[in-house]
Amino acid sequence: MKRLTSIFALISCALVFSGCAAFSPPPLNKSEMTPNDPALVFKSTGKSLAFGEFSGPKAKGDNIYLVTTFDLRDVLAQSLEKSQLFSTVATEPNPKADYTLTASIMGEPGKGVFTITSSLIVKYEIIRNATGEVVFSKTIFGKHTVSTGQEFVGATRARMSVQGAVKDNVTQLLKDISQLKL
Repeated sequence: MKRLTSIFALISCALVFSGCAAFSPPPLNKSEMTPNDPALVFKSTGKSLAFGEFSGPKAKGDNIYLVTTFDLRDVLAQSLEKSQLFSTVATEPNPKADYTLTASIMGEPGKGVFTITSSLIVKYEIIRNATGEVVFSKTIFGKHTVSTGQEFVGATRARMSVQGAVKDNVTQLLKDISQLKL
């Protein structure tokens, strides 16, 4: 009986600790990073926005949960279009647009084992193209935590945590832009 209990304990530990690596969850899902809150639909400024330079990681390498500039660009494009803050949003530079948005991914710390907390730190600037004036400059810290109570598989917790951090970061940006007098 003692041997059976030991084998059961060993198998249980193996399942718990391999739960983080045994399952291969899908990569980041951009729709899960895009805010869907109806309160984030605003009155349009009637102005146009184009994306300028986005700096930060360009490739994921071995880290499938790294947020690249391409990921952020896509999520911001979807989010800004849904928010209706601007009459048009161009994902490429356009000097004829009223404003240009730049973004610099400054950090993506994440930590935890059973409870995983991820964050995304991005410095955003909005430039008025007619004058070159920076009308908005802010570093936004988005954060999200996922526990084993929400998801058992560690890799899935990591993905959900990163997606939530991006969503929190972009939500804060949309709220800040909505307060600007453009």
